Amino acid sequence: MGHASSRSALALTLIDSKRTAQDLLQEAERADFYLEECRDDAINALARRRLAYSANSITPAESITYQAHLNQMIPLLPLRLQLDLGDIRIVPLMPSADGGMPHTRPGNVVCYPILSQLHSKSTLTHELWHVHQRTFQEEWQSLFEQLGWTPWNGVLPPLMEKNRRFNPDTIDHPLWVYQNTWVPVPIFNDSATPLLHEVSIWWYHCIEKYHVKQIPTAIQNQFPGMPPSSYEHPRELTAYLLADAAEHRNNPALRTILTILGQDAIS
Repeated sequence: MGHASSRSALALTLIDSKRTAQDLLQEAERADFYLEECRDDAINALARRRLAYSANSITPAESITYQAHLNQMIPLLPLRLQLDLGDIRIVPLMPSADGGMPHTRPGNVVCYPILSQLHSKSTLTHELWHVHQRTFQEEWQSLFEQLGWTPWNGVLPPLMEKNRRFNPDTIDHPLWVYQNTWVPVPIFNDSATPLLHEVSIWWYHCIEKYHVKQIPTAIQNQFPGMPPSSYEHPRELTAYLLADAAEHRNNPALRTILTILGQDAIS
């Protein structure tokens, strides 16, 4: 999985031209159709009705300050990311875009609705692992399978599908199944006034055709102590584990991940 060079290839480029940033977003949209899918889905369109998803202008001073900060961050990031990734484009978005949450888009694009979020090494690391997952999809699918996850192409009950929140980091393959039994689904808490931050993970038992709202015991045992939202997808679980490895050093899943990726995935 990557790791061909012993020298850092990673570059974090803050896009300070609004036109260039918008061009990158349009290129990403042609690849993943994320915004189109949101517009075409009733509840996801409703949840984003007052959110502005577009590139944002930044001042020359902000450009200089944050680019210098990004350059200083590179040697502090896990070596695996430094060696495997190339030029990453950091795109400033309007503050309300996707509820203000950082996320990734195709084309090695990392979107930040709020520039001050760049100060968080954990957040940047999390998003870069999502870029890594996009770049090395076959290798990550193999890793997910060793953790018990496989892609799921079944059909959810209408109520769950109708209220499912879309995620730009997982839009290309949103549904996975754990041990061929449990499918996690992010569900809006309020279907009348859905908000992107107010979501719960429901678990669909794809064999017996029912759902529960408590984390199944087998998943809780393998991935203990994780943020509730992380359980929606194996990409999120693994990105959280790797970005905050010190907090999860005794997590069984992290040990498995490091056996596959190596210790330089967290150091």
